[in-house]
Amino acid sequence: MFKYRRRVKYYETDMMSITHHSNYLRWIEEARMEYFRALGWGYEKLEQDGVICPVVEVNCRYLQTTTFPEEVEIEVTLGKFNGARLVCEYEVKRVSNGEVVHRAHTEHCFVDGEGKIVNIKRQYPEMHKVLVEESKKNIQREAVSE
Repeated sequence: MFKYRRRVKYYETDMMSITHHSNYLRWIEEARMEYFRALGWGYEKLEQDGVICPVVEVNCRYLQTTTFPEEVEIEVTLGKFNGARLVCEYEVKRVSNGEVVHRAHTEHCFVDGEGKIVNIKRQYPEMHKVLVEESKKNIQREAVSE
């Protein structure tokens, strides 16, 4: 699990002073990018190696509202990873009281600059190993908490 903190910006709110729903997608992307960087495979490194990791599915659940200038913490966990597809799970919490305000998951694949599927296990074995280990850790963590 990776934790990322940020503050709601004034410009991210709407006329009701509530964070606009589209910003949660930006927040989880920020958190995911920092998570990958912490794992040693930041998006800059991936792209330098000719790998793109597009979102192929996103699912969001808005549970509570947030407002300027609240601080939120985004927990990112790596879910399923089969070598070609990767699922990330997110929980956005209000720092002041720990309330979960948003849950989401994204699904990704790995492709080259021409859009062809990249075999991470064969072409990037070090990255594959890191993602498999991280996925196993998170699955084990979930099993213990149940």
